[in-house]
Amino acid sequence: MRSPVGRWIVWILGILLSLAGAWISYGLTLEHFDAKVKRFQQTVDEARVAATQPTTQPDTEDQAEAAPPSPTSGSPDNAQHAEQEKGFLEQVCEAFETSSCEEVALSKWGEIKLGSQAEASAIPTALLGMFYFLAVAWWLVLIGQVSPSRWWAHLPLVLVAAIGLAISIFLDVIMFSQLEFWCPWCLVTHILSLLLFVCVLLLWPRKLPEAPTAPESSSAIHVSELVNEWPHWWMLSVTPVVILLTLALAHLYLWRGYENRMVEIRIKMDQETIRRAAKSLERYEADLARNKKGYQNLKQRYEGSWQHMFTAWQIAPRVDIPIENRPSFGPPDARHTVVIFSDFACPACRRYEKWFYDTIVPLGDRYGGLKVVFKHWPICTDGCNPRVFYNLHPQACASARAAEAAFVVGGDDAFWKMHGLLFEHDTDWLPNPAKFMEYAQQIGLDMNAFVAAMDSEEVLERIKRDAEEGFNLGRDQANATERKYIQVNSTPSLFVDGKRLPNPGFVNTWKAILRMPAPKPTPSASDPASLSEDEAMATQPSESEQLGEP
Repeated sequence: MRSPVGRWIVWILGILLSLAGAWISYGLTLEHFDAKVKRFQQTVDEARVAATQPTTQPDTEDQAEAAPPSPTSGSPDNAQHAEQEKGFLEQVCEAFETSSCEEVALSKWGEIKLGSQAEASAIPTALLGMFYFLAVAWWLVLIGQVSPSRWWAHLPLVLVAAIGLAISIFLDVIMFSQLEFWCPWCLVTHILSLLLFVCVLLLWPRKLPEAPTAPESSSAIHVSELVNEWPHWWMLSVTPVVILLTLALAHLYLWRGYENRMVEIRIKMDQETIRRAAKSLERYEADLARNKKGYQNLKQRYEGSWQHMFTAWQIAPRVDIPIENRPSFGPPDARHTVVIFSDFACPACRRYEKWFYDTIVPLGDRYGGLKVVFKHWPICTDGCNPRVFYNLHPQACASARAAEAAFVVGGDDAFWKMHGLLFEHDTDWLPNPAKFMEYAQQIGLDMNAFVAAMDSEEVLERIKRDAEEGFNLGRDQANATERKYIQVNSTPSLFVDGKRLPNPGFVNTWKAILRMPAPKPTPSASDPASLSEDEAMATQPSESEQLGEP
């Protein structure tokens, strides 16, 4: 086009077309982000509903929470109000039965995915269109009409407009041939690309008609000289910088808005998840409390029955416990042997052993005798028990040394005398270990020998050996539960004829055990199933014995 007025009109028209295309592309970009946000919100709601679906009929409260209101539900007035809230762009998008900008935006052609993480590196196609129109608009504003002598400065604009038109034609073919819906505003931007390409071609630099020349003056500056030099080099340098800054700011503004909306949804989702998790935790704690109470009742019922304890002892595996050179009393040929792992600083041990020696030991004479062997298992971290890691009884090691020293110096008789004094007067020696010397004098031990034995490595090694033997009991068992059941990890722990007795506090349990025949070395003899009918009947206490009568 050679007409100056026509070129000015085309130039202004090109700028307006570019701005219109940028504005429509901006709206389509927002539509794309809104569609993704809606889809993400819908996915979150569906996942929340699926997570709260109970396997049985839910309560009314759970149904109300699990079923969020549908966005399409409501009265006709609500639907009309929602329709009025839609913007002009959205109304045009849904003006036709087969048109939907949202569906086109969510299709695979609605964005360009870069890299392996599609969600994090997906660029909306509409955003690229907005960049295209903004770049053309800035070029027309800053560069505008190019002088014929610098026609090459107009060539980048022509190439960009041609590429934009080619992409528009390609997307139109895809939209009408492969997609179920079409986008009216997308079609408008493609038409604008065509018109913009025509305007760019019409602005191709041409030499204008020469006007009548005035008399030349040596000092006059001709306008034609200035026009022939446009655009200047500084403008060619500034224009790309302005375009890039504009595109960067536009991208930052739009992407930040999209990310902020997604973050808001995720925060709401996290808050909802936390609320539901807290409610589930409350229900779990309530169920746990009920189950714990039921378990405790069942455990009390089990442990509160002497028959259960006797059966548990019968089916327990037999283990070999070394008892040579350990403190003991009772007939050497007694029918049954009891090994007690105990702690002189343990209040439960003191109470139990008093009951045991006063109540159970006298019963042994009625059923063939009872031999009692003592082994140390102090719950103390002073170096005598390497299998404990907390100092529950701080003076347990010292008291064990005193009792073992009495055994080394004076034998079984001295040990059991020291044993009785330690349990009877624990409130005296616990705060004052010097009482051990007084007890040794009462027993009549050689004090020098007692002190030397108490501080000797031999006594310490004996105590440690007892503790290790108790901890390692059941190591040869294949079943881990059996190993843990047999292993000594608390006091007092009792073994009768090599079998662990879980709750040794029932007289009738002891009577049933004492009636049992002496254990035989063969496995079949130790198996309760191998007993004869008479032997099995002999283990059951009489009616008077069930009442606790000796």
